[in-house]
Amino acid sequence: MTTLDRTIHGAATGVLAAWLAFPAMFSFFDPSQKIEPAIALVMMPFILFFLVISAGPGALVLAWIHATQLARWAPRAGTRRQIRQVGILLGIPLGIVNLAIVFSVPVFLGGHDPQGMLDQRLVPWLIPAIAGGAGLGWGATIGLEPGRTP
Repeated sequence: MTTLDRTIHGAATGVLAAWLAFPAMFSFFDPSQKIEPAIALVMMPFILFFLVISAGPGALVLAWIHATQLARWAPRAGTRRQIRQVGILLGIPLGIVNLAIVFSVPVFLGGHDPQGMLDQRLVPWLIPAIAGGAGLGWGATIGLEPGRTP
């Protein structure tokens, strides 16, 4: 598998993992703002579209960086498990970086206060960001083989 293939797999699994973790954000909302499950299910395809448009480009760039570095490191790994662990653990911060990129775009385009990025109400967004980063890390390791046996 080439680096481009692993990049595409990493970005796709990252966006998919973030999308699947999105409903966990609803547990942080105020109970008075009740969200009906039927409405949440109807919103899920729109959320996927939003994620692909907003987080997809950043996920592709970060997945390419991650896949390139993992390809350089994989020959030194002893097992596939080590490759996956490193890929996932280093992918999680990349998911958080992608979240910061998504939230900083409106600030750079103008019209928004930079202090708004540090608002406490944005903390639930870390759930899909962490899941997306783990998915990105998992996808970037697909097809990598360890170079030596333990």
